[in-house]
Amino acid sequence: MIGSTLCLMVCLWRCTLAIPHGYVQECFTDLDSQYPEVVTGTYDVDIHKQDSNRFKRNVVPNSSGQWPQTKIPYKITQDFSELDKKKFLTAMKTIEDLTRYNGKDCITFVNQTNEEIYIKFVNADGCGSQVGYNGRVQKIYLSVFCRSNGIVVHELLHVLGLRHEQSRPDRDDFIEINTTNIHQNRRPNFRKIDSSSFNTLNLPYDYDSIMHYPHNAFAIDGRYSTIITKVKGVRIGQRIGMSQLDIKKVQRLYGCLERELVPPQNGNISSPNCTFDKGLCGWNHREINSPMNANKWVRHSFFETSPNTGPTYDHTYRTFQGFYLYLKAVPNQDSVARIQTPQLPPGNYCLTFWYQIRGLSRVSLQLNRIEEDNISPGLFLAEGNQSQTENWTEVTISITATANTQIEFEGRIGNSSSTDIAVDDVIFLPRLCSRNLHTSSK
Repeated sequence: MIGSTLCLMVCLWRCTLAIPHGYVQECFTDLDSQYPEVVTGTYDVDIHKQDSNRFKRNVVPNSSGQWPQTKIPYKITQDFSELDKKKFLTAMKTIEDLTRYNGKDCITFVNQTNEEIYIKFVNADGCGSQVGYNGRVQKIYLSVFCRSNGIVVHELLHVLGLRHEQSRPDRDDFIEINTTNIHQNRRPNFRKIDSSSFNTLNLPYDYDSIMHYPHNAFAIDGRYSTIITKVKGVRIGQRIGMSQLDIKKVQRLYGCLERELVPPQNGNISSPNCTFDKGLCGWNHREINSPMNANKWVRHSFFETSPNTGPTYDHTYRTFQGFYLYLKAVPNQDSVARIQTPQLPPGNYCLTFWYQIRGLSRVSLQLNRIEEDNISPGLFLAEGNQSQTENWTEVTISITATANTQIEFEGRIGNSSSTDIAVDDVIFLPRLCSRNLHTSSK
């Protein structure tokens, strides 16, 4: 009992020191490194004023929390390491890149100079931020446990005006809250906000949102859920990156050009055009007759398949949600894999696709032209480490197809276990390209 009381006193002391007067903070009793914003010594990510409804919204629109400009100044205090500063800059760049559409910036973060109102990154005992614009210096509190890219992005989105997804007024159609497994003093964190105070921006509920709590948030017994999804098998609480709908929320809130939501692709269609999000589109693996080991192209997603391998995001969705064609070294080093499109109707085409190659020099992506049993290699060749960043590289090639033309993607991987190749968004436009292209793009 004495130990529990002492723990509570220390917890309250730590929270009191870290949060300015007039804010509501949360302090928790155990630690989970994956979701530090809902665990020991940290605050609820939605810090809001006690005496105002102004911040009690998922997205706080217009004068109630939207920043008056889309160019937002920031300051990182000197008590962060250079590595931490780099992480924060990366998180801000992530939001900038994902909300930019058709070359038009949406949100941009700039170094604070003489601005009186700005975002301030503070090294504190916890992680949290106030939701929406507050008319003064806006602090983001980030302890050592709160500095991964996903968590920093999460906090920045709070500052921009987004709140937790499970607080939506329509949440009962999508989730159930198991209050019996929630600590008594944590139950207010699961409150549902009514429609008069919650702006959903006319966008659907998003299980994939980076703003959603995990299934066992604030659990008395972490083996059991506090949030139960009504769609079985759905995962919630990811901190990998912004979902399509997260991106669209920011764009819509700030009046930016909005990206189109990419609809699911029919996986039963056989087509040379493929985004790989619902299948391989009738593409066929070719038997390997080579001194090298046989490998195989697979559909892959950073989130849905082997975690932490391959590109973090696909090119179609530009989020962790999408799939791409993928070839990896483990366990098939010194290997080759080949996959062919269905036959193209005769005519002129501009082939466009995007790729990433990571690894040592003994890795290559080659395009071959197949006509019945005749193989013409060298339509395209990229060798060595082509992707030192997360950027996808675009290729456009003019092709004239005859009656039996297919295009083959051939990947070769050496003996480095860290080598992989990814291909996405293969599209055959019914015209010759204005120019052949091989450029890197975000």
